[in-house]
Amino acid sequence: KKTDDSREQEVLKLPSLIQKLNKDQIRLLWAIGEVVVNSPDSTSFDVPSQHALFCFSIFKQLKGAKYDHEEEEFIEVTVPREKLKQDKSINTHCSKRDLSFSLDETRKKMKIAIATAGALSALMSNNQKALLEEFRPSNDKMDWETARSLRLPFWVRSDEELRKVTCEIGLAVYRKTRDIMESAIFFIIAGNMKTLKNLAVTDASLSGNKFLKFITSYDFSSQRGRKAAEKNAFSLLRKNRYNVSAAFFLMAKPPMLKTAVETIIAKSGDYDLGF
Repeated sequence: KKTDDSREQEVLKLPSLIQKLNKDQIRLLWAIGEVVVNSPDSTSFDVPSQHALFCFSIFKQLKGAKYDHEEEEFIEVTVPREKLKQDKSINTHCSKRDLSFSLDETRKKMKIAIATAGALSALMSNNQKALLEEFRPSNDKMDWETARSLRLPFWVRSDEELRKVTCEIGLAVYRKTRDIMESAIFFIIAGNMKTLKNLAVTDASLSGNKFLKFITSYDFSSQRGRKAAEKNAFSLLRKNRYNVSAAFFLMAKPPMLKTAVETIIAKSGDYDLGF
């Protein structure tokens, strides 16, 4: 502390071990401290559930933490224009500009998720339904960003619970995008074509009307219906609408599961959705 008079300054020094930590490690330490001080009530949970809840609480604290500007960690990559002309695979959409990015921008693009140990504990939990309620967003509706961050597809054992959550996610996607085709994959995965058709009626856009006409005009268990779904899937794949393309592959009965999963993982890079 520093006083107005000429008394000696009394400096509070951090332990040497903490001084060696980088900013990310300090943030993690802070998050753990916050969870310890304001620990969630887990008395009714079994031990694996308590650990899963602890990991989730840390993840929640870190997700809400703000990253300040870290000048010393700024990363810059420059690619000469001659190199860009020689190798067109290097970010061809901006081939006439130097490429640069900062660590802060990279962090924004990263998909932050609960620790793997937390997901494994949730998998072994006997209180999965209660955990799902604890993990729900404040608005009570599960969205895909939250579900992916929690790694839900990897640990929810009940097919029925997973179907219910998947339909919730589909509704959340539709409310956000107002595009029935973007939300279709979640209803198709859940096997809820009835809700998909009812929502498609409310999408007044041109693509929405076409989609409604398509899903009500074909029997996807027939050869004709399967070919129509496959044809549209490949068309959407060429337009880089990967998740929508995968939805059409899954629409066929039986679904073209291998092709759909390969599309999601190889093109979208979404392992949680592919799983």
